[in-house]
Amino acid sequence: MDIKKLITDQFEEMVAFRRDLHEHAESSGNEVRTAARISEELTKSGIEHIVTPYHAVIATIHGGRGPGKTVALRGDIDALAMPEETGLPFACKTRQAMHACGHDGHAAQLLAAARALNQLKESFPGTVKLLFQPAEESCRGAAQIVADGFLNDVDCVFGEHQCNNLPVGEADIEPGVRHASSRTFLIDLTSDSIEHSDVVPAACAALLDMQTLSSRETPPEEMFVFSMCDIHGGIDPETGRDTMHMEGTCRTFNPAINAKVEEWTRRIFTETCAAYGVTATVSSECIAESVINDPACTMIAKNALKKLFGKEADHPLPPTTGSEDFSYYLAKCPGVFANIGTNTPDNRYHYPNHHPKFDFDERGMIVGASLHVQFAHDYLNQK
Repeated sequence: MDIKKLITDQFEEMVAFRRDLHEHAESSGNEVRTAARISEELTKSGIEHIVTPYHAVIATIHGGRGPGKTVALRGDIDALAMPEETGLPFACKTRQAMHACGHDGHAAQLLAAARALNQLKESFPGTVKLLFQPAEESCRGAAQIVADGFLNDVDCVFGEHQCNNLPVGEADIEPGVRHASSRTFLIDLTSDSIEHSDVVPAACAALLDMQTLSSRETPPEEMFVFSMCDIHGGIDPETGRDTMHMEGTCRTFNPAINAKVEEWTRRIFTETCAAYGVTATVSSECIAESVINDPACTMIAKNALKKLFGKEADHPLPPTTGSEDFSYYLAKCPGVFANIGTNTPDNRYHYPNHHPKFDFDERGMIVGASLHVQFAHDYLNQK
């Protein structure tokens, strides 16, 4: 069984499929053509699957060695709602969307993994589910897949992301916290009277007080970042009172801190603004919890990487403050999320995710697809 060869033999197909998706990029919630193309390719390979009304494609491959556990492999498929500036010959044909986070590659490598696993199904027991997930960028897709019960029978889940911080041939697979949680805030301030209160000093005072949270409420070793991303205000034309609307985010690695942030924010804004004759209302939503890799699943993935590409391929990176809705899957079952190197030694692909000139070395898809297959095979065959 040569997994790398099965994937390498598909490299040209992977590249062509990735570029097709890139040229016809569709943002979160709009992945109509993307889902149809994935379905078309799965049908050609005789792989059982369904397409949901919200453009998820869920494929299933049953192993030939009898019943066993179920492992899920996830690849997100959506683009960002932004114009592209790469100048690539396969750049998106419209300026409404761009694959600026590598999800075109994620879809292509999961499709290649599906074909390989279908060829290898007599070598493992149990079941492989392949989750071609829409709406990762809006942090809605994974939650919908979980809500619809597609993970109810899953014992372990594995996911990957392209990573231009590593060269092709290396990957970051570590236990514990890997991505921060993301919580959004909507804050509205209204002056209590027309003549004698001003929302601006109240907002400034509350925002300064928010900066004390990291030193007063959280342990010094914990990462905690509160950012106010949008502030606008003026005079309400109906009441004549000062108003201000604020939107912000909070990132932390610790789920316990994330659970308390809303209470802290409401207390600070309510009490501080009251001293200025201003009423504050605070609402909050946790968009994604922290991604925390299961130690046992991580070890299977690390060993799979070493089998395929040698121990030198294992390159740990620190956790990132970026968020990932893969955390919704990890709330249902243990799993592991890996970062797959997609850069060159000379740093050719240096633009970060979500940049209008983002691109990646397509050879990294060989590593990503191979690791999907090896992980599923090893997990299902473990004693």
